[in-house]
Amino acid sequence: MGLIRGKTQTKRKLPFIKTLFVTMLATVALVAGGVSVAYGAVGGTPAHTKNVTDNQDGTYTISLDIVGESEKKPNNVNVIVIVDTSGSMNTTRMSAAKNAVNNLANALYAYNTAENPDTVEM
Repeated sequence: MGLIRGKTQTKRKLPFIKTLFVTMLATVALVAGGVSVAYGAVGGTPAHTKNVTDNQDGTYTISLDIVGESEKKPNNVNVIVIVDTSGSMNTTRMSAAKNAVNNLANALYAYNTAENPDTVEM
């Protein structure tokens, strides 16, 4: 009977774990792609050099040097966080989820500036 109880407890933890995983995955995706700042060249193709060096061991070192002006063009994003509120979310778990969402919000709101106050909306 202890084995069945262990499985039941594991099943109850899954929604919470899934919620945290989805939140973390969304955070990584937003920071890595959606919230990152895109740079566009001002006035055409910048001066650049490309170098390929044979390392003599079957690998190559590739380098690209670019010199030029850039202009920040942030991508605006809307973030929705979904939190499990089922019976499996006891006080401790709900508190941990709220803290995680608050930390996420604070980290993402740091991308908002005076020039672009709506880069991230939650």
